Amino acid sequence: MSNDTSDHVSILESLFGRSRPVIAMMHLLPLPGRPLYDSVGGMRAIVDALRRDLDILQESGVDGLMFCNEGDRPYPLHTDRAPIAAMAAAIGELRPYIRLPYGCNCCGQGCACQLCARSLHGRL
Repeated sequence: MSNDTSDHVSILESLFGRSRPVIAMMHLLPLPGRPLYDSVGGMRAIVDALRRDLDILQESGVDGLMFCNEGDRPYPLHTDRAPIAAMAAAIGELRPYIRLPYGCNCCGQGCACQLCARSLHGRL
């Protein structure tokens, strides 16, 4: 077995152009169907907060983005589809402005993250 790795390119290097990328978290406010959801601000408040974070993080020089439903505390073991659909809708509204590789993580939702990412054609 050879120690020569000159031809080897890691997945991170192929996605981000570097072996140790900085992936910034994009924390969503509480989503519809969750206890802390702000029904007055609604989805507009969620999208506006994400857009502010998106602009700041992309200008700061990070290499990628990870959207996450951190505001959905307490995290349920099982949930309906409303929070996942809302997360996909919010990220989908921002897609024209996203210039970096991105993905999503649904805390406490298991495979729901995959459904969200697939609906968005995530690039991470």
